[in-house]
Amino acid sequence: SKLLYCPHKSCSSPLQVELSELPSNQPSTCPACGKGFCPRCRIPGWHKGYTCTEFQALPAHLRSAEDAAVLQLSEKQQWKQCPQCKQMVERSVGCNHMLCRCGCNFCYGCG
Repeated sequence: SKLLYCPHKSCSSPLQVELSELPSNQPSTCPACGKGFCPRCRIPGWHKGYTCTEFQALPAHLRSAEDAAVLQLSEKQQWKQCPQCKQMVERSVGCNHMLCRCGCNFCYGCG
């Protein structure tokens, strides 16, 4: 067994778990605070739309449940990220030439 801590800042209760008994790609609930979390990725909430392996392969700055939800939505909406500042942008009209608010010029089609 292994000692894990609830990833919610308001709780952080210790939880003793059997790693072999952790549900694969399913959220768990902390018995102390009742909030959901991913026991394998150790994040509050859940990385909906990603398996644990896919989520852990994301760059470190994108590994939160909220970031995973935005990335999932951006794929559906076909939004792109600025190659310089990583801000999400959407082309609504015009050509593929984009000027991000950070000053970066890039092609919406190929990045």
